[in-house]
Amino acid sequence: MRNVLLVRALPTLVLALCGLPAHEKLHAQAPVILRRARVDPNRLVDFHAIVSPETLYVNQQATYQVAVLLDAAADGRLPRNPEYLPPELRGLLAYDLGGQQRFAHQSNGKNYTAYVFQKALFPLATGTNTIPAPQLSYALRLTSSYFSREDSHTLKAENATLVVLPLPEEGRPADFGGAVGVLKAAVLLDAATARVGDPLVLTLRISGSGNIKLLPRPTLELEWATSVPGTERLRMDTSSAVVRGFKEFDWILTPTRAGDVATPAIQYPYFNPNTRGYETTEAPPVQFAINAGSLASSEPGDKGTVIVKLRGHE
Repeated sequence: MRNVLLVRALPTLVLALCGLPAHEKLHAQAPVILRRARVDPNRLVDFHAIVSPETLYVNQQATYQVAVLLDAAADGRLPRNPEYLPPELRGLLAYDLGGQQRFAHQSNGKNYTAYVFQKALFPLATGTNTIPAPQLSYALRLTSSYFSREDSHTLKAENATLVVLPLPEEGRPADFGGAVGVLKAAVLLDAATARVGDPLVLTLRISGSGNIKLLPRPTLELEWATSVPGTERLRMDTSSAVVRGFKEFDWILTPTRAGDVATPAIQYPYFNPNTRGYETTEAPPVQFAINAGSLASSEPGDKGTVIVKLRGHE
């Protein structure tokens, strides 16, 4: 029976072993780490780590990959779950990506089964950031017999280094708030019509790829209503190699005059690391009507009006 290493994102990880489901298949396209790793042909178990790209801008995604490679001769000789001690990540936001992946790999004329685990890393400060070497501890039976003696082993993968560049000054918009990624803006109102004095909610959604969690709220200015910042909502998708999702910003609007109005075109500048330049996405205006508010009558004699006598008349 083949074995699968399941990696879970915990401070200290246990690589669980279980039978491979019959429907599960090997991934066809090898990740970067398997194309770059120098596999030691003398090891039945090998262990490597890389980060890519190694030079990037602040708040741009880098991908940290760890690979465990099992020689075919090691199959069935792991008596217990290997333990993985991940590196300490400082100055980085990290998200697990896509779960574990399994690949067939050949190196030095030998066949391996490779298990790859990935994290998305977002550097928060400029400078050089060194990611310490992760560690793998495991035991191997000397033979395939269940009662065979075991040998314990510890492996360390490579250190990884990130060179984090500041965002360029050239071309930076005056209203740039620090957003990095590839983004798109859209706006939504919770009503097609409104009334003077009655609040409604305007929602700006910024979606795309990047560190969605840290997207800043833009400013909103209106002539026909007062506005108060409301709640924020976040949804992130880390099931693939690139972090995606959206962030929504609410404003509570209270119209101050009646008539046909429109929301402003909301521009959201961001730095696109793919083009290495600043770009702007725009949420187009939304037109709608504001009706006059209903004011209570103060004229004596109107239906529903109660006059309170404060002084009697003789």
